Amino acid sequence: MESPGLSYSSAAGRWVLAVSVLGSGIAALDATVVNIALPVIGRDFGTGVAALQWVMNGYTLTLAAASWRWIFFIDIPVAVTVIVLSVRHLPESRSPDAGGTTDYLGAAAMVVFLTGITFAFIEAPALGWSSPVVLIMASLGLIGLPSS
Repeated sequence: MESPGLSYSSAAGRWVLAVSVLGSGIAALDATVVNIALPVIGRDFGTGVAALQWVMNGYTLTLAAASWRWIFFIDIPVAVTVIVLSVRHLPESRSPDAGGTTDYLGAAAMVVFLTGITFAFIEAPALGWSSPVVLIMASLGLIGLPSS
């Protein structure tokens, strides 16, 4: 059974667009907040730019909600708005054939892939692409790719 397509000329289509923009806006807002907080994070942990790059990349890649002090409470009103608008205005899009289980193995494989590849790309300029740790992490990332 196929669901009817959405169009931007319909109210439902416009709500899907609005909620999608607001939801992805949270990630952009958090990335801005993390960038502003990086000097303080660096001072608190006594670390340099390379380690701070991991903070930004780790946060951006996972879109994590790991708060640094109180700065991420700015997300709450935006997230509540996204949830309320989604529940109220977005049409159900669940496939009638979809199973009810979460793919934990696939999620874990994606974490392995992203961690390995991200580490390799960040550390290779300093350690070299032939560095054993870079090769191991890149290999682990590539192993996780087909499973994710």
